[in-house]
Amino acid sequence: MTGETIDLTTLAIPERDVAMELMTMRHVDACVGVAQALGIFTALGGGPIAADTIAQRASLDPEMVARLLLVLAAIDIVRRVDATRFALTADGAAYFDHQSPFSAASFFAIDDVSPSMHSLLDPADSGWSVTRDADKSIEDGWRDGDIDAQTARKFAETMHAYALAPALSIVRGGVFAKSRAVLDLGGGSGTLCAAIKAHQPETDVALFDMPVVCDVARDHLARFGCDGRVTRHPGHFFRTPWPAGADTHVFSHILHNWPIADVGRLLELSRQSLAPGGRIVVIEAFIDPDFSGPLRVLKLHLSMWAYFKAQQFTEQQLSDLLIAAGFEAPTLVHRFRDYGVMEAYRP
Repeated sequence: MTGETIDLTTLAIPERDVAMELMTMRHVDACVGVAQALGIFTALGGGPIAADTIAQRASLDPEMVARLLLVLAAIDIVRRVDATRFALTADGAAYFDHQSPFSAASFFAIDDVSPSMHSLLDPADSGWSVTRDADKSIEDGWRDGDIDAQTARKFAETMHAYALAPALSIVRGGVFAKSRAVLDLGGGSGTLCAAIKAHQPETDVALFDMPVVCDVARDHLARFGCDGRVTRHPGHFFRTPWPAGADTHVFSHILHNWPIADVGRLLELSRQSLAPGGRIVVIEAFIDPDFSGPLRVLKLHLSMWAYFKAQQFTEQQLSDLLIAAGFEAPTLVHRFRDYGVMEAYRP
């Protein structure tokens, strides 16, 4: 970070998300290596087979195998035969059948796999995180409400790079134009809060996150001229009373980090905290209805299971969860790249 204050109202949004494209390429390579190490290509070589059958034979997590196969199908080396069964494509057979003269198996030896996919090899592993402190992974820290300052800073900076372009697009698209007071739940580095405050200085903006994350957010907010203009509320989703007074709650890239049962709890807590007529806004990267893509989101879907036993959503799945929590009229109100913004209201 430089010491120069950046004006978010004039900042141009890059045409491509190059960093995420490169990260996806790296992780998809890892997925291929993991599939090879687990014997998945060998299992598929015998003809159409169910993900559950592959998992049972190899003593693997069935959900992990199913999500890994979806990633492989998105790059056309595996095809979905029906709702449960998969098979190699012709290209997949050519390059991943060990007996094929075109076999590329040696290119994807497990020693070359990114560490972020190694946890998939052991169904008993609690998970590996790209951000781990001396004592625990960040996923454990989130659950416990306790991560160290260095971990919080590294993670916030990574997520800021991931979130800034969508935040600018969403705010400029008018998603918060009618909001009087916005509470960003799990606001992290404060990226979305800064974007809202920069474009809508009259709107009250606050973030709610762990104390150490709120400290990190202060520096990010200052970079965009918003320190002192965005309220930071330290706390924990499930242990601390939520700040009152907002007419709009936001979960930006948050719900996908939590198992479905906890997603339901978070949505219910939001509904209880909002006054009647209050609005919830959820920002996520959505999976296509038929789970055929986008590739980046399917990779995230796999990673969320490996780390948190969590998931990405289709639009319908998120809509159903909002309705189950007591919200009304879920509506997709904005799109940007693979991201969607869904709003709903407390009756």
